[in-house]
Amino acid sequence: MTEPRKFKVACVQATPVIFDLDKSVEKVIKLTGQAADLGCRLVVFPETFIPGYPAGLGFGTVVGSRTEAGRDQFKEYWQNSVEVPGVHTEKLAQCAKKHEVFLTVGVTERDKVNKTLYCTLLYFGPDGNLL
Repeated sequence: MTEPRKFKVACVQATPVIFDLDKSVEKVIKLTGQAADLGCRLVVFPETFIPGYPAGLGFGTVVGSRTEAGRDQFKEYWQNSVEVPGVHTEKLAQCAKKHEVFLTVGVTERDKVNKTLYCTLLYFGPDGNLL
């Protein structure tokens, strides 16, 4: 039986830049580069790292209604979520390719057509392709 190939994995536990899509993507790129410099071939970011996990946020909702402040808060969350494919996924793809790593990033994906949000795991190969 052949010995399995071994490789280093980085499980990133960092704080995202909450509700800031651009800065969170920059942080993923920076931390991925650091992990690659340490010899990691797979870099894993947690659930909804971009734009950040909205724990405790009710977005101003109660059964049957939503406050105006809650609507504004949800709009900000939606605007800082990731379009797939899009400019930000392309930046992440370039990062994976540059460092020749497998890269997974948990994001909240926004759907432009129906305005829905999805909890999505983006998985890039070392060639930069979104798998």
